[in-house]
Amino acid sequence: MDCPFCDTASLDPVWSSPLSLAFADRYPVSLGHTLIIPRRHVATWFDATRDEQIDLLDAVHTLKRELDAQLQPKPDGYNVGINAGEAAGSWPYGFQPLTKPSTAAILKSAGSVASYAPITPA
Repeated sequence: MDCPFCDTASLDPVWSSPLSLAFADRYPVSLGHTLIIPRRHVATWFDATRDEQIDLLDAVHTLKRELDAQLQPKPDGYNVGINAGEAAGSWPYGFQPLTKPSTAAILKSAGSVASYAPITPA
């Protein structure tokens, strides 16, 4: 199976670093839904190097600030998720952390979102 993220030339990054890049999800759950991927193909979060993990988390912080500045109304919170392995909902060809802005209305309509850890803007 070909990984759709390995051909980074076909992606339109909204953020990048030497170790990772981020782009808008093609099938967003909410406005600002962003995928963050390491440039090196790895199967799960646990296969990424410590430097790659730190870089991916730095991307989450940077993108959250950018989305707070861009989105109106400002999100009420964020879902940050990492699925490790196909049984956990990860795609079979690699992993991609996500940053997904959320509002109280989205959460109310969806019910509890147990697979994500919400991060509330300061």
